[in-house]
Amino acid sequence: MRKRWVVGIGFVVSVTALFAIAWQQGKEPVYEGKTLRTWLELNSSQVVEAWNGEAERAIRHIGPRAVPWLMKWASCKTPPWRLRLDSVYGRLPERLQSVMVQKAILGANGEVLDLDLAYGFKTLGSQSAAAIPELIELLKEPDRIRVAAMCLGKLGALALPQIMAAFKDPKTSNYSGFVEALSRMGTNAKPAIPMLIEGVKNPDARIARAPAEALGKLKLETDVAVPALISGLEHPDWLVRISCVKLLVAFSEKARPAVPALVRCLHDENVEVVSEAATALGQLGLEAETVIPRLIEHLRNEDPSRYYGALALAKFGSKARAALYDCINEPKTPVELREKAVVSLALAMTKDYQPINGLRQLIEDSSPSVRSAASNALERIAPEVLEAK
Repeated sequence: MRKRWVVGIGFVVSVTALFAIAWQQGKEPVYEGKTLRTWLELNSSQVVEAWNGEAERAIRHIGPRAVPWLMKWASCKTPPWRLRLDSVYGRLPERLQSVMVQKAILGANGEVLDLDLAYGFKTLGSQSAAAIPELIELLKEPDRIRVAAMCLGKLGALALPQIMAAFKDPKTSNYSGFVEALSRMGTNAKPAIPMLIEGVKNPDARIARAPAEALGKLKLETDVAVPALISGLEHPDWLVRISCVKLLVAFSEKARPAVPALVRCLHDENVEVVSEAATALGQLGLEAETVIPRLIEHLRNEDPSRYYGALALAKFGSKARAALYDCINEPKTPVELREKAVVSLALAMTKDYQPINGLRQLIEDSSPSVRSAASNALERIAPEVLEAK
């Protein structure tokens, strides 16, 4: 009988101990009376300085016990409309983002903010290395890309080898998440540059666009990144060509070697590529002596891309005016080209630009379409001239 009591008591103690352990494991970690969630909020907020680094010390003290909770919150689902709004807000630079605003956007649904999680992983560093494969898996879920990319970005060099391995995996289908993660790593992503450059050459547009986008966002190793994007301008898929055109603009002055290739894109078979190339040439504003004549010639196009050519010429401002005047006043210039040149000239002029005699003369031109274009231009930049007449 006594043995049964001993066995029974032992069983009850064992079960109680197991329940206690399970309860402790299911309970959010606490340090000095504050939950992990509270320390995360303090760690990423502006008041962290007031705590003299105490939040970082608390998170490091909690250590690996924090990782399951970070992953639980990172995997948390949010209503789609809140995610869309948060995604738009998240495109702002971190210094402009407010914790209070993001909380209002996501709602009081028990989630931890993406920024809090990202800084949590950064603070834990190597203590959270075990979570990297799970974060990479989250990159494959469209509504979790942002938070996973932010966390991996903060882990930086620690996560890079596994991200590169997953990027190269032929089974990978959603590359946008990897681009987002790499673009948030800054200089830590330098070892991935050769892989990205090689990726731009991939004939599969689905694969080639992702590394091109990453190169454009990182803007690292310009001497090799710009040539890689220039080579992408000849990719067989027009979507890749458009991506490369847009991304080259981000390099500004360092994209000068790309100007001849962008000029060639004005003759691309796809009108959208042509339009983007014209826009890019105007935004860069480089090699005016070469680009302006090509853009003026581009005004002959009958497709919608000529409008973007006109806008691009306007970006060159005073550098384009003389060439446009010459085009308009050249007797052999076709009427339709003179008309488009007038539109470009008007766009390149402002109200404080006084020499408008050229436009004043054009409202008496022999061509009705040129007269109309000149009148519309003067109405925009100098209506008093038309009123005087």
